[in-house]
This record gives sequence, structure tokens and C-alpha cells, in this order.
Amino acid sequence: MLNCPMCKSSVRALKKNCHVLPRAWAKRTKINGQNVLMDFKSDKIAINQSDYADDYWCAGCEKESAKDDAYGAAVLLHGKKGKVREVKGTKVNWKEMTSVDYSKFKKFIVSVAIRDHLARGLRGTDQIMSDKEFEKLREVYFGRTDDILIVGHYILESEPLSKAIAPPVRTRGND
Repeated sequence: MLNCPMCKSSVRALKKNCHVLPRAWAKRTKINGQNVLMDFKSDKIAINQSDYADDYWCAGCEKESAKDDAYGAAVLLHGKKGKVREVKGTKVNWKEMTSVDYSKFKKFIVSVAIRDHLARGLRGTDQIMSDKEFEKLREVYFGRTDDILIVGHYILESEPLSKAIAPPVRTRGND
């Protein structure tokens, strides 16, 4: 038996091929059927044949994250939840969101950061947070604390970076 690193449940096996990036985004990030990912160590674009998926948590956590992905897609891709409007800046354009369920949206963002962190650990690449930060995000995800603020960032509009996805990252604060 194994313990799921997310929910700590005892399971026979971890779910196979869980998507790190939500499927709705993975489809939009491909160029000629290949994924475009950023390699932040070298600041270069990495073209990847396969989807960014791994065996990092249990089937229950995967099922729960699918709900989060559906809400994130409803807000950001389909405009079905809340209101999103394009704001044209002098140097950068951005999207302003209003009437969004902040708790659900935060859970979506946190789930993507957690997935990326767990998958990086399996692949032996640099994880994006410390064990303490991971535990804090787990607490946020399961609704045991609200001690975190989610702030968005913009995506570059030039090709091929306009199709690249960078997982959420935590800024380094005092805690």
C-alpha cells in the first residue's frame, strides 16, 4: 500500500497518467501536435511530444481536481462563470475578472501548482516549493486555511510563447 502525497489516503496504486496541466489548456498549448513548455532553468522553450502527465496522486484526488479544472475552464476559457474583460494597457494587455467565486478559482490555481510540484518531484527536477510551502497549499486546497493570496500574471503574446503554459508559482514571502 502507498500513501497519496496529497490526501494521505492509503491506496494500492497511484492513478496513472494524471494531467499536470488541465486538459482544456493542454489542447490550446500545442503547436503541430507538440506541447510547448518553458524550461525555466535555461530560459528556453522546450517542445515535448507527450502531454505533461505523471502518476503523482490517487484516483480520488484526480477526480476532485477535475472539478477544479472544470471551474477554471468555465471562468477563463468559456466565460460561463463570472465576467472577464480584456483591458488594453500601454505596454501589456490583461484580463480583469469580476463576479468569480474566489474560493473555487483559488482552489483551481492551487491544484495546478500542487500537481506541478508533485510531478517535478517524480521527475527529479526542481520542485517549485519547499515541503513547508507544499503543506500550506495542501491546507489551502482542503479548505483548512485561507492564508494565501492568489495573484494572476500575463502570458506573452508572441509566437511560440503565446501558446506556452507556465504553471502557477509562489512568490517568496516571509513565511
